[in-house]
Amino acid sequence: MVVWLGVDIIQNSRMDGLIDKWGEKFISKVFTDTERNFINKAKNKNQRYAANYAVKEAFVKALGTGFKKGVKFQNIEVKRDKSVKPFIDTFVDTKSLVEEKGINKIHTTISHEKEYSVAVVIFEN
Repeated sequence: MVVWLGVDIIQNSRMDGLIDKWGEKFISKVFTDTERNFINKAKNKNQRYAANYAVKEAFVKALGTGFKKGVKFQNIEVKRDKSVKPFIDTFVDTKSLVEEKGINKIHTTISHEKEYSVAVVIFEN
């Protein structure tokens, strides 16, 4: 079994600044409709946006590509199961790269507090 790991941390105030500066243009570029629908129901939306952003950054670190080779923010979607546990779905070129690497399990976890959000992504094949 081969395992890849990615981790990312973001200061929540950085997400506040990005949303204040770019607004809906930034949100629609980075987050899918599914993510936005879930996040917009939350009390602290920007903290949730920060957490999902950290997942996407951790994902590309684990993949080893960054946002290249067709990997785009919109092709990495953070979803929640019935117990609200996060999981990742991929689309288009990102999904193809995951399949090419033989990755068959993707795990993620998110944690956040007042100032920071952190995410870990683990790939297994």
